Amino acid sequence: MPQKKEYHLYGVHLTTYASQEAKDKVDRGEAILSDDLKSECFYCDYNEKKAAFVLYQVALQATVDPLAKTLIMTKDGQVVVNLQLHHYRRIMD
Repeated sequence: MPQKKEYHLYGVHLTTYASQEAKDKVDRGEAILSDDLKSECFYCDYNEKKAAFVLYQVALQATVDPLAKTLIMTKDGQVVVNLQLHHYRRIMD
């Protein structure tokens, strides 16, 4: 009898600051509320290759978003990739 294929659920989620003011609060070391963060699910399905591709695409977009905070990929609810995004201002001479 053939074995059943094992399926895993993958998710790609991006957390961003709701506003520049919320990001500034964190930079000053102040506490923020949950309303100061936004989370968006970009992928939730059973295909690992598609999840990895979506992770790559969202990571590229997040590098230019100054409010992007965290990008994660999950497998069956467990975090397998956790990218903490830090944006630094480039100072030109």
